[in-house]
Amino acid sequence: MILVALYLRRGRRRQFPDSYRSEAAGLRTEFSFHSVRLWEQSDRIRGGDLPELAPLLILSEERP
Repeated sequence: MILVALYLRRGRRRQFPDSYRSEAAGLRTEFSFHSVRLWEQSDRIRGGDLPELAPLLILSEERP
């Protein structure tokens, strides 16, 4: 399973955690999260390096 947090716009929000760990009944689980800040990757997206994010790029624009 791949978990990704997408930040569409800059703002004063609480940041999503990098990981989550839990343990119950001797079983441990850990999830790692990758954050993608579209405004930081916009040049790469426009350049074709991240085509899967291209549909989301319009959401991060000041004037879509």
